[in-house]
Amino acid sequence: MTPPPASARLGSAALALLLLTGCGGTAASTDAAPSSSATPAAAETTTAGTAAQVRGERAVVERVIDGDTVDVRRDGEVVRVRLLNIDTPETKDPNEVVQCLGPEATALLEELLPAGTVVGLEYDQERTDSYGRTLAGVFLADGTLVNAEIARQGLGTPLYVAPNDRFLPPVEEAFAEAQARQAGLLDPAHGCTIPAQVQQATSALAGAEPADLADTAGEVAAAVAFLAALDAVDGDAHPHVRHLVGLPSLKGRIAAVRDDVTALESQRAAQQRRAAEQAAAERAAAERRDTPPAPPAPPAPAPRPAPAPKPAPAAPAVPAPQPVAPAPAPAPAPAPQPAPKPAPNPGANVVEQAPPGYYADLPGYTGPRCYAPGGKVFRPC
Repeated sequence: MTPPPASARLGSAALALLLLTGCGGTAASTDAAPSSSATPAAAETTTAGTAAQVRGERAVVERVIDGDTVDVRRDGEVVRVRLLNIDTPETKDPNEVVQCLGPEATALLEELLPAGTVVGLEYDQERTDSYGRTLAGVFLADGTLVNAEIARQGLGTPLYVAPNDRFLPPVEEAFAEAQARQAGLLDPAHGCTIPAQVQQATSALAGAEPADLADTAGEVAAAVAFLAALDAVDGDAHPHVRHLVGLPSLKGRIAAVRDDVTALESQRAAQQRRAAEQAAAERAAAERRDTPPAPPAPPAPAPRPAPAPKPAPAAPAVPAPQPVAPAPAPAPAPAPQPAPKPAPNPGANVVEQAPPGYYADLPGYTGPRCYAPGGKVFRPC
C-alpha cells in the first residue's frame, strides 16, 4: 500500500505519537462475544480426537482478548492466559489509543485460536503476573507454539520479564524470520509502522532547507514530530516499541534522521542570528540618519606660553689649592759597624803544653781555625 503524504499523516508531535502507537479504528470491546466460529458444533469438531495429542496441561479456548491474551477453560474453570515472552500492540487499555497493527494481532490470534480449540499450556518459573493472569506457552495440537507464531508474522516482539525466559528463544527465532521478510510491524508499506515513518522522514529531509522547519504541516515538521514522539514513548509501557527502535536495522536510520534534523535546526538558528544582527545594524543606521548632527565644539583656547626659567645662581668660587711642600727625604741609615774581632785571650782554655798561640777554645771567636797536629788545639788563621 502507498503511504499517505506526510502533510496528511502528521501535523504535530501529538499526531506523530498517535501514528507511532496507533493505526486508527477502534478496538473491539473486552466483553465482546466470541467469534462466530465458536459455535458448539465447531467446538466439538475442533476438540474431537485431539485430547490425547495436546502437550502440556489441557485447556479449551473460550475467547481471544487481544493479540497476546486469551481466556481458556481449564479443569472446568475459565482462566485468563497471558502468552509468555511475546508482546503485541495494545488494543484494550482504556488509557491508550489503539496501537499500530494491534487489531491485526488480535485477528491473527483469533485465527489461530478460535473458540473451542483444544490447547496445551506449559509454564515457566512464575505462573501468574501482577494482574492475576496465568503466564504460559500455548501449544496447538500439532505442536505449534502460538507465542512464536505471532512473532513470526511480525505482529509481536520478543519480551523478557524476569525470571521467565523459557519460550524466549523460539520467539526470538521466529521474530528474526519476520525481520528478514519485513513482515507486520517491520513492513514499511504500513504507514503507521516505525520503518514506514523512518523512511518517510528520511525522504522528507533529503534536500530540505532550514525554512522548511517553519511549515508545521510539511514533511520536515513531520520528521521532527516523529523524533519527538519516539522520545516521548515510555519504553516500559510500550516494550514492543522499545524493541523495534533498538533494532540495528532501525537504530542507525533513526540516528541519521536525528542528525539531519539537528543540522537543519543549527542552520536555521544561524540564519536567524544573522538576520537579527542585520536588523540591528539597519536600525542603528536609521537612527544615525534621523539624528541631527551635534554642533561643532568651540575651539580650544590657545595654550599660554610657559614662563622662561629663572637663571640658576652662580656657584661660589672655590679657592685654588695651595701647593704642598714636598716631604724631606729620609736620612740614609748609618752603615753597620763591622763586628770587632775578638781580642785573643791568651789565658783561655790553653791546653797544657800547647804550642804558643794555639788554644783549645777561644770564646767569641768564629773565624777560621788552624789546628795543630792531633786536632786538639787551634790558632786563628
